[in-house]
Amino acid sequence: MKSISILALSMYNWEEAAVLRAIEENLQGNEDIVLLPESFIDTRAYSPDDPFLEAVKNLARQGNTHILCPLVIKITDTGTVNAAMLFDRQGRTLFRYEKIFPYWHEFPAYGGRFNTIPGSQTAVCDTDFGRAGALICFDANFPEIWRDLADKDADIVFFPSAYSAGRQLAAHALNHHYTIVSCTRFPDFAVFDIAGREIQYVRGDKGKILTVRAAVDIDKVICHHNFNQDKVEKLLAENPGIRLEQNDEREEWFLLSSSSAEINVRETCKNYGIEHLRDYQNRSRAYIKARRGAPGLLHSGTIL
Repeated sequence: MKSISILALSMYNWEEAAVLRAIEENLQGNEDIVLLPESFIDTRAYSPDDPFLEAVKNLARQGNTHILCPLVIKITDTGTVNAAMLFDRQGRTLFRYEKIFPYWHEFPAYGGRFNTIPGSQTAVCDTDFGRAGALICFDANFPEIWRDLADKDADIVFFPSAYSAGRQLAAHALNHHYTIVSCTRFPDFAVFDIAGREIQYVRGDKGKILTVRAAVDIDKVICHHNFNQDKVEKLLAENPGIRLEQNDEREEWFLLSSSSAEINVRETCKNYGIEHLRDYQNRSRAYIKARRGAPGLLHSGTIL
């Protein structure tokens, strides 16, 4: 079991000093990451070296934690991006994800206050708790960028948002086999495991800060029945610390997890030659594309 300690603070359009105070007062020193929602401050655009951002980085150092901080960031004199910045335990920036699919009201032509420029690529990085990525709000509606995070081997995806997305997130978690954790200004908080199950949901009162603590296990594996049945039986027989959390006959896959922090399910599966379902799909896709040959199958304007 690889459990990540999460502190989520859901709020909307709070003052900077109140946000910093809320983070500081809730830090206990054992958090792996602090999550904030989209538009937790919605009053101005920030320069990358803004004093408020420096204060957030200082809190990451002070609390020995990561902080995911979504804000509108200036990238030119007139242009901004809706960004989610991940700071590490030393206050360094691990990534700045720029929202690929801003909502209509983020553009001046549709009443937006900022000259929003859409981002162009997803962001994933290695942390000491796993390989992490982030997407923002309206991004929930575009499956291609969720698949891109899977192609970049994300273990966990954070979703700061204005709305909850709910079953959309469950579908993305199941389709791409990573954990998704949302923190919204709704305010609410949700965790979806790699089987698409909502394993935690907390809703708060509008106008108040919702404070949630969660321990999230991301060391889980989904593997298809194909080519894995005997290997999984052998692994389970020889490793009592690994459990068969689910054997889904309808889906034809196993869900494996660990009951011990000392046992890494993913590494153990590799040692037994057990292929994760995501890798199995990618291998199948590559082989079939090669067999199909150029120019490929045209479907809705896309070469598959």
